[in-house]
Amino acid sequence: MTASSKDRRLPTKAADDGLDVIPMNKTSPMVFLVIGGGLLVVAALAVWGVAGRLQGDKAVAAIKAQVEASAVPSVDPKVQREHIAMTQRALAAAEEKKKEKEAEEAAAKQAEAEVAEAAEQPAGPAGAGAPPPISKAAATKAASDLDSLGDDIASQLK
Repeated sequence: MTASSKDRRLPTKAADDGLDVIPMNKTSPMVFLVIGGGLLVVAALAVWGVAGRLQGDKAVAAIKAQVEASAVPSVDPKVQREHIAMTQRALAAAEEKKKEKEAEEAAAKQAEAEVAEAAEQPAGPAGAGAPPPISKAAATKAASDLDSLGDDIASQLK
């Protein structure tokens, strides 16, 4: 090792005087540039936010002015009461028509039910009027019984 490299590593004269000296490297200029750039970005964002807020306030004020200009003029209270009364009468009439229509539909359903019930019932009451229909097998048996009865009567008369 050379003497110059030893000098760099050796404590300085101030250290010999009893002061604790910590050797430090010099701060790079790049650190200052990065910090300055960060501050510029923060300042730009703040200005941009304030400007946007001011423009938003102007837009809101313009919209409020348009709404106030196009607002419906106030209606005379007498005219308003008449209008409400007409609306109530129209609603009552519509409700009455609805009830009448429901009553007609209920009457039509009841009439259809009566017609269907009448179609299901036999033409006359059981036991009155014509006898109930007889099956073909029962009819042939009854006819053969009548023939045999007729033959018995004829044989007794001879």
